[in-house]
Amino acid sequence: MGVIEISWNVSPILATVACFIGYTLIDGNKLTPQIAFVSLALFHMMKRSATSLPFMISNAIRSFVSMRRISEFLDSVELDESHIKRGIGEQIVAIENGSFTWDSFDDPSSTKHLQNIDLSIHKGELIGVVGRVGSGKSSLLAAISGEMHRLEGSCKVVSSSIGYVPQQSWIQNKTLKDNVLFYKLYDEDYYNKTIDTCALRDDLKMLSAGDMTEIGERGINLSGGQKARVALARAVYQKSDLYILDDTLSAVDSHVGNHIFENVIGPNGLLKDTTRIFALNSLAFLRYCDRLVVMQDGKINEIGTYDELLSKPDGAFAEWMREHAKKLIEQRKSRESTIEEDAEIEDILRELSIPSTPASVIIRRFSSMEATEGKFSRQVSNMSVKSTITEVSAHQPQMTHNSPPVEGQLIEDEYTEVGKVSWRMYWDYIQAFGAMRMASYIFVLFFMSSATEALSNIWLAKWSSESEQNPNDPKNLIIYGTSSIFTCIAVGAAGFIFAWGTFKASLKFHDSLVHSLLKSPMSFFDTTPLGRILNRISNDIEKVDQEIPANFSYSLLIINAVFVSIVTIIIVIPGLLIIAIPLFVLFIKLVRYYTATSVQIRRLFKKSWSLVLSYVQDAYIGADSLRVFNATDRSKNQMRQISDMSIETTHTEITCNQWIQVRLEMLTQIVIFGFILVAIYLGDHKIISMGILALVITNGETFSGNLGNIARQWKKAEMSIVSVERINEYVNNKHEAPWEIESSRPPNNWPASRQITFNNLCLKYREDTELVLKHLNFVIKGGEKVGIVGRTGAEQAHLKQFVVNFEEKLDYKINESGSNLSVGQRQLVCLARALLRKNTRILVLDEATAAVDVETDRLIQDSIRQYFGHCTILTIAHRLNTILDYDKILVMDAGEVREFETPRNLLSNPHSLFSSLAKNAGITVELL
Repeated sequence: MGVIEISWNVSPILATVACFIGYTLIDGNKLTPQIAFVSLALFHMMKRSATSLPFMISNAIRSFVSMRRISEFLDSVELDESHIKRGIGEQIVAIENGSFTWDSFDDPSSTKHLQNIDLSIHKGELIGVVGRVGSGKSSLLAAISGEMHRLEGSCKVVSSSIGYVPQQSWIQNKTLKDNVLFYKLYDEDYYNKTIDTCALRDDLKMLSAGDMTEIGERGINLSGGQKARVALARAVYQKSDLYILDDTLSAVDSHVGNHIFENVIGPNGLLKDTTRIFALNSLAFLRYCDRLVVMQDGKINEIGTYDELLSKPDGAFAEWMREHAKKLIEQRKSRESTIEEDAEIEDILRELSIPSTPASVIIRRFSSMEATEGKFSRQVSNMSVKSTITEVSAHQPQMTHNSPPVEGQLIEDEYTEVGKVSWRMYWDYIQAFGAMRMASYIFVLFFMSSATEALSNIWLAKWSSESEQNPNDPKNLIIYGTSSIFTCIAVGAAGFIFAWGTFKASLKFHDSLVHSLLKSPMSFFDTTPLGRILNRISNDIEKVDQEIPANFSYSLLIINAVFVSIVTIIIVIPGLLIIAIPLFVLFIKLVRYYTATSVQIRRLFKKSWSLVLSYVQDAYIGADSLRVFNATDRSKNQMRQISDMSIETTHTEITCNQWIQVRLEMLTQIVIFGFILVAIYLGDHKIISMGILALVITNGETFSGNLGNIARQWKKAEMSIVSVERINEYVNNKHEAPWEIESSRPPNNWPASRQITFNNLCLKYREDTELVLKHLNFVIKGGEKVGIVGRTGAEQAHLKQFVVNFEEKLDYKINESGSNLSVGQRQLVCLARALLRKNTRILVLDEATAAVDVETDRLIQDSIRQYFGHCTILTIAHRLNTILDYDKILVMDAGEVREFETPRNLLSNPHSLFSSLAKNAGITVELL
């Protein structure tokens, strides 16, 4: 870009010299003032156009690329939702020989992620979908809801409305109440019933403003279990006919899961008269389903009632249950057992032809302990990490807020500066550019190129005036050509310095912004929408990369041209200063008034664009929910309102441009009229020669023509420097402590002892919030396994089986955020990554088995015991049975340590909190 700009700036100068050489030397003509300065005026016009041409070409190329990308997006294959019929019928879902893919259906290489699907679901049925991790449970639900491309067969869904709860809960950046209502009118009775049945009442008491508490982006201030229940409440409140629930209970405690199943999903729940398709990894609720769909390798292996599937000894479901029971009996004979419903379990084992033993009842423990919520445990994890970051921050915050936060508000209003841009922003850019480079650029451009250009113009006037006496004197051409060549050299050198400086400035601002974001505390991301961050790291950085250099370069070139014209005119007619000075003062005042308004409009545009980016990002994440809930029109209307706010600022800016354009045109016409009037008067009285007269008129036209451009470029330069202002706002963020503190660096073998000591530790989310962890005092000895629970809140062979399901094996490409993997598969990948890490001494597991089936859970636990037996392990418990063989259990309540003892001692104490949790899960100490 810099080379192109230099070429276009130099070419008019060289073209002028070449034309004069050809006209005088080659053709032998006389160079009169009329010919010389009419030609010079035309070349100046060409120079102005040539100066703008590189930017126009660049903008045209970028526009073409943008239009092509938009066209490719608009031409891409859309989901076919025609199979969903909004109506009422007895047969809700009918799929015959269906094959579905996540890829584009018109791609010949599309993989059949589901194939040979035959499924019929009738009104009012509760259908359970079960299978191993990656077997296709979520894909089947996505196919029914219209989120997959159909390759073969037929698929028909008849329902007036659909309620959908995805495996990864989608939470909007609104109040909890708005998340539940989801565009529906408020019905107080049904709303309260929904809150109670979805077990959210206690959570409302914990939130600072109840259901009016603002939920951060992606539900950042909610635990996994809370997000799952809010998503479920949203679906329940819609009063739909068909509900698609993707492993909804995996994120909640066993007693909470029992409550939700009994009061919402189950045969006697709030949704009992609706059709429910329920993917689950839990064994506890299988017998209550009308029918079970067993998935295996993207196909339906079996369909039937719980009893029917158990009665088939060679069936996949019976084999699955038998495998669980055998391995549990073999490997956990020394572990505790439940005493709940033992007779029923004995019947199941008898049907599976497994000998009954006291340890066999462990299968019931697995059934009752599936899908525990890490509500409180999740809070402990998040609070520990986030608050630690907050407390060790090294710098004070630099930004203020437009208004004090209200109760329940999480996202702070975006701060917007008022008034003119501080000169500090220009100095920051100059420092990033390089002060010496900037000084060299200005010296070369304004002194060398301006001096040589002014000299060539004055000499051209002298040459044309003397052409009658000495028309073929080569001295005139040599001096004019030499000065023009020096002008080209100066312009080229200035262009090179500027290109290098702007590159360094762009790199400096980008690196500073990224570094600052990486060092910002988690509290910053909790209270700052992603759209604001994306706006700065994309739009504002793009302005620093492209717009600021272009505006400053063009501004300085125009100022240089005006400077040359003014200097030339004043040298030949000093008296014109009487006209120039007052008009220049008026010009400055007019432009400052206009620029102040334009800068504020640009700030408002930037702020409104952050809202657009935030909403687009939020809608993109929840696109499947918006489609299934048939809420796309309402979402588009909201998007239009947000976009209109941004477009209004653009229209206002255009109006301001027209306002200043009219006034500058009037001012420039007055200037040129005054210059010409004085020049004609002096020429008529023989005070100046005709060459000088032509020189004044030509430079006066250049001056007046560029005067309006100066105003526009001044405005653009100050508007673009707003991006530096906004980037600096985040660069000056409150930061964490340095990544490395040389004075307190641990030894290379740290943590050698593997011991963790908490000494009166208090933590909070942010400085203006209450303590969430209070006076923690306990010691975890090296090598101890500690399970963390609260009142609220895979083996190599199995990993190999997971990998071989992909055609590319280990070369399989994982998309952003693992979107092409199921949640359970992502957990297996994370476990494999941890296994490959050498010299691990402390292992922290945050609900590592939340989204996997019980068999995979068992395999993961075995892998942890085998490969991390030497480590100190902290496990936020998802299933209580997975931590019963740990050395210690840490029970948290209200941010404080309530219990820290061995599992045996806690279970032996009927008054302990852990004992009550175990009792709710059906666990006793008899066989521990």
